[in-house]
Amino acid sequence: MRGGSAGRALYTAALNGLAVLAVGAAALDHTGAALVLLALVLVLTGVGLRRGSRALRHLGRWGAARTLVSVAALVLLARSDAPRWTIVCAALLTALVATEPSGARLWRSAARPVHALPGFALSRPYASSGGLVVVASLVLAALTGLGAVWTPLAPVAAVGTLADAAVIGAWTAMAARDRGRIGALVHDALEDYAPQVMVYVSGPGGTEYQLRTWLEHLAEVDRRWVVVTRETPLANAVARLTDVPVVAARTLVELDQVQVPSLRVAIYVNNGAKNGHNVRYRELTHVQLLHGDSDKPSSYNPVTAMFDVVFVAGQAGIDRYGAHGVRIPEEKFRIVGRPQVRGITRAHDERREHVMYAPTWTGFHADNNFGSLQWGTTIVRALLDDGWTVTFRPHPFSLAHAPSLQHIADVHALLAADAAGSGRAHVYGEAATQLDLVESFNASDALVADVSSVPADYLFSEKPFVLARVGELDDDDFLADFPLARAAYVAPAADAAAMAAAVARLRSDDMAATRADLRRYYLGDLPTETYGQVFVDAVRELVDAAPPEHSAAEHGTPQHGTADDDELEADLQLGEDDEA
Repeated sequence: MRGGSAGRALYTAALNGLAVLAVGAAALDHTGAALVLLALVLVLTGVGLRRGSRALRHLGRWGAARTLVSVAALVLLARSDAPRWTIVCAALLTALVATEPSGARLWRSAARPVHALPGFALSRPYASSGGLVVVASLVLAALTGLGAVWTPLAPVAAVGTLADAAVIGAWTAMAARDRGRIGALVHDALEDYAPQVMVYVSGPGGTEYQLRTWLEHLAEVDRRWVVVTRETPLANAVARLTDVPVVAARTLVELDQVQVPSLRVAIYVNNGAKNGHNVRYRELTHVQLLHGDSDKPSSYNPVTAMFDVVFVAGQAGIDRYGAHGVRIPEEKFRIVGRPQVRGITRAHDERREHVMYAPTWTGFHADNNFGSLQWGTTIVRALLDDGWTVTFRPHPFSLAHAPSLQHIADVHALLAADAAGSGRAHVYGEAATQLDLVESFNASDALVADVSSVPADYLFSEKPFVLARVGELDDDDFLADFPLARAAYVAPAADAAAMAAAVARLRSDDMAATRADLRRYYLGDLPTETYGQVFVDAVRELVDAAPPEHSAAEHGTPQHGTADDDELEADLQLGEDDEA
């Protein structure tokens, strides 16, 4: 259910209220009303399981409501002529549901995601059966309640409950055994696999896109590597992107267990809050890549100073730290280009037909919100009025943000209406996702974007682009804070007339020379023929170098204890809206 925490709270409160009414109706011997309320709770609970129905995160979900409807079914059965032993089984079902949250903590602790790791072959059926246990309790509660009005169903429900209890008991015993040994098994398998590079990723659901942009280029390094994530949903999402081993280290104990002697380099693709947990292992060389190179504050975050090496695309990546008062020693930086852009073709003619509008998202914080999407219809209308065929490609995170979804729908409606009237083949919605970003760049003749890594990457093509200005900065301050704007036609996103004027300049285009100069400044003055190889060689050099002179005592001996329940509960909360 994707309604946010408030929506989930209201949904749960409604279920609990209906379940209490079901118990009351059963106690007052209003069998019909009790069965209707019981059915309503069971159906609504089932609807909540519709996504990722087998996911372990569902275990214990809506436990209060399900316990209450089990009590209601028990009361109804006790008032009927059903055999006494079936009533005892109905009581057992209530106990199973009531104690499910305690079992859930044990199962989650033992169900640590480990994907494609050679030598790790631990069978854990409970790890993908949380939803099945919940569904079984719903079915059994329904059969128990119906057994009160049609007695032959009571033994069926009772036998089903006994079988359910046996399976849950066996899986719980298995989880209890696995919880105590999984850390050592993961550590031993990693030692045998002997990775030299750890790619460390942390963040909420959806963060995997930050790693996706680097996977192809990391594979070219041709050194053994492993992806370590700090969250369960992120581990499962990353595992769907790559065949490389992916291991979740949800707690500090589990993070300690993935540190093996073969590791030389740890690579980071964002400035996640948990990065410091791994940087403390000083026998590794810690390298920050970031997932994009732009003039946003995230590209000159002061926490970047804690890394041993900072890879940047060009000199602009170094200068922006100093320009914003962030002091990082010059020797930490490596200019490696931006390998993601090597497939972008340079402008080869003056065609002006197809434009891509690629607004960024709202950001996690107000100072990082440069998104123009709320003025998307103003921008797109200016493009349509100037005769452009539009490809509309919003940021992936905007697709999970309710206000942004409405803005996206408004742009889609505008494009659909124009296509019907003009016959122009605009690309948006599902069709826009069929091409990757580089393919979209190559299919376009110009770009409209916000302050983000998108226009910085597009600079490699040397094609013209408009930069939508968001916020209170005037032109001079905007150029000072975002030097890339020197290569763009800048217009306030909310100003229709100014935007129309900037769009018109895409056709006349008098900034080609400026874009060529800034391409070298932002993306590195590197040979085009071997552009992508610079990054690969830089990583190999760090991996193959002698390990830093640090004492292993700085972080102690790897621990093989059990994970902390509080940390696991926090990990579960991150996965509330993500399929496992």
